[in-house]
Amino acid sequence: MGRRWTKLRGVGTALAIGMASGCGPGGDLDPTTAGPVVRDSAGVRITENGALREATWRVGSTPIYSVGWASGDPSFTWLQAGRILPDGDALLADQREGTMYVLGPDGSVQATWGRQGQGPGEYQRFDALALIGDTVFVTDTRNQRVTTVGPGGEVLKTDPATVSFLHSGRSFLPDGRLLMVPGNGYSGAGDSRPEWAFQEQPVVAWSRVDGSVDTLASLPHTFMWYGERAPVPGLVSVNGRAGGRNDGFVWGRADIPELRQFDADGRVVALVRWGEEPVPVTPAYKDSLIRMVEDQAIENGAPMERVRPQLELFDRLLDDFPYDRPYWDTLLVDSEGNVWMRHFDRPRLFSDRWTVVDRDGRLVGVVTVPDIVEILDISEDRILGVSFDDFDVPAAVLLELVKP
Repeated sequence: MGRRWTKLRGVGTALAIGMASGCGPGGDLDPTTAGPVVRDSAGVRITENGALREATWRVGSTPIYSVGWASGDPSFTWLQAGRILPDGDALLADQREGTMYVLGPDGSVQATWGRQGQGPGEYQRFDALALIGDTVFVTDTRNQRVTTVGPGGEVLKTDPATVSFLHSGRSFLPDGRLLMVPGNGYSGAGDSRPEWAFQEQPVVAWSRVDGSVDTLASLPHTFMWYGERAPVPGLVSVNGRAGGRNDGFVWGRADIPELRQFDADGRVVALVRWGEEPVPVTPAYKDSLIRMVEDQAIENGAPMERVRPQLELFDRLLDDFPYDRPYWDTLLVDSEGNVWMRHFDRPRLFSDRWTVVDRDGRLVGVVTVPDIVEILDISEDRILGVSFDDFDVPAAVLLELVKP
């Protein structure tokens, strides 16, 4: 079951729905294969995994700690980013106050850094936190800069970084450049039009030495369908997402059970595939989406005379939409280089189930991460995430990750 997410991202009513592909689910996979089949094609390693399965990895049912619900805890609003630090501490970044919180291994607040604003040591957006040893690099695309923060929270350097809104830098390439990939959302929706259109976003490498930005690849980021010339964007989008690691980056499209691995120069070096059956958009599913949009409009106090035409438009668009639902709605790469993809549920509802592929292209399988609406970071044996209580109050939660 998915959990409703009302505050963390300000998500609208966009619906991710996959489109048909000639590289359809399964391809030439043999679901009975004991292990992945690996071959080479023109210098590109191709790993064909079998059918999707449950993973042997598991997540502890009792959190190591939760911060945000108890008396005396910080009052979080939007936990945008977080990292698990090598010494067992954790770093959280909350946008409302422009503040980072250093948490000890028991969840106690050890220090707070920064505030909302545009001056030195001030932040407007925490797109990502990257680490080199005990130095933190904060990507803030609203301020168009990267701030280098020392182990005590002191600002060591502030550099301009002219990149698209929502780019995030979580990892460094072997030559020391910060790898920046498009984050959740998209930049510049473009003109509304009745045809399909991919919006591409560059994957870039940013130099800490001179601030130069080199484009490594330009990849489909959000696949939008605006339907008829409507005053609002249509319900349909397919995510293309990239995630960085220390030797390059990984990219996938939510409508194809396949990942592409790129090296530090932006060249495709590997393809990873697995068998996963598509889920069609049924009439019952469509009706549930329409009801969800209507309920949300009522909760927000929107006048029904304005809502009804939109519901009628959504209904027509879904009737005419011939494609399947996507396989996932979020892609992230953990500190070990494994790729995590959260199963798609519905807008504003988020699945507990994540498909995991290891850094070598082997299918780990499906891992259940209970009661987490956003994963901020994953280390070798910990998951740092965000959860909500029954009153939609957010908290940072640290969970144990067990790999038998």
